[in-house]
Amino acid sequence: MRSDKNYVMIYDDFMNDVESYSHREQFYYVLFKSMVNGITRSSTINIDMMAGIMGLSSHSKNRTAMKELLVSMEEKKLLLLYEDIMMRKEISAKDVKATGVYHAKITEMSGHSFTKIYYEDIYKFLDSDEKSKDLMFSIYFNIIHRIFESESSSPYSYVTIDTIKKETGFDKKTIMKHIDNLKESKIIYYETVKEGVDKDKNYYVRWANRDVLIDILHPKEASA
Repeated sequence: MRSDKNYVMIYDDFMNDVESYSHREQFYYVLFKSMVNGITRSSTINIDMMAGIMGLSSHSKNRTAMKELLVSMEEKKLLLLYEDIMMRKEISAKDVKATGVYHAKITEMSGHSFTKIYYEDIYKFLDSDEKSKDLMFSIYFNIIHRIFESESSSPYSYVTIDTIKKETGFDKKTIMKHIDNLKESKIIYYETVKEGVDKDKNYYVRWANRDVLIDILHPKEASA
């Protein structure tokens, strides 16, 4: 059945489980899930394509790293790989060839709550020159999963750098670098507001919703 959704749903429990899954495994899981076609419900993948997403060459070292990633994702039951588009000939990740084209059945994770990752944002990640897209995505998710699409919730996130540090394990320098990259890539929009002496607070929204935050922080004067 054709779907007109412009997003993929990712369970928060999966992304928050940084002890079981690496940031790179989480990033590629989201990417593969977003690439699922509407006919066989599979994603077409290739080792060199995976490396290219990170801005890496098809050097044997990079190919080995991507293959090891697939093996790990398979072992953690995040996907199953097939040689044919009809997904009748299963193949082990350890047997894939660097130049081969395969079809992945992505495991549907479960959880109590989920976050919508919009295809528009995923495209911007792919278009970014940043090589550590997995780290940048983890910080992005940590920020936006706090934004609930309901009339009773705040349409923005105001998570602190210290909280992101605690929940992702990244140092402050890495976090601040990628937050700036997210803004430069027009994925996330944020403004820093001074709240008291020597106290600044960041407010975040998806770039597509930046006008909402701008209107809240800079309300227009009522017309005379």
